[in-house]
Amino acid sequence: DEFEFNLIFWLIGMPFAFIFILIVGFVSVGTFILFGMAAAKVELLRNVDLKKQLLKKCALLVPVGLLLKSFILWEHKVAILLSGLGAYILAIGYIALFILLFLKAQNSKVMNSFASVGRLSLSNYLLQSIICTTIFYGYGLGLFGKLGVALGVVLAVVIYGVQVFISSVYYKRFKLGPAEWVLRKFVYLGK
Repeated sequence: DEFEFNLIFWLIGMPFAFIFILIVGFVSVGTFILFGMAAAKVELLRNVDLKKQLLKKCALLVPVGLLLKSFILWEHKVAILLSGLGAYILAIGYIALFILLFLKAQNSKVMNSFASVGRLSLSNYLLQSIICTTIFYGYGLGLFGKLGVALGVVLAVVIYGVQVFISSVYYKRFKLGPAEWVLRKFVYLGK
């Protein structure tokens, strides 16, 4: 009797569950993909200097999105819908805001420091993974779930700040990070 239930579940229930997950995944992520495709079609990120007015209007969506996201505190079905809509509006606002910030600080020393982190992105990603797993996992300090949000944010800013400084210093001397160098040697087989 239990065997028959398991067999029916795996033959019928799991394919339906998989299809349901695909549909929900497309609806939740597909919208962002379509926004990206539309932005590419209208060349939104080309000649960004000429589109500052549009970007400023879109950046005003940040407070609107935050307001809509706060509706999740109201326990109602409409609140879930408004909060979900707020996520999309907030994403558009954040993108516009970050583009404007980038344009403003494009040639500053701070932006060049961030560029160094980006050029050594694989090495920084791996270093961040090692640092954070050592702090949070059991083989290290085991602090997962024990730090508050504020301390977690401070820790993230400190770790990233140290990486920005180290990357800036490192990039002045070497043009490839250690992980990027190994990856390049592997891809080109030592050529």
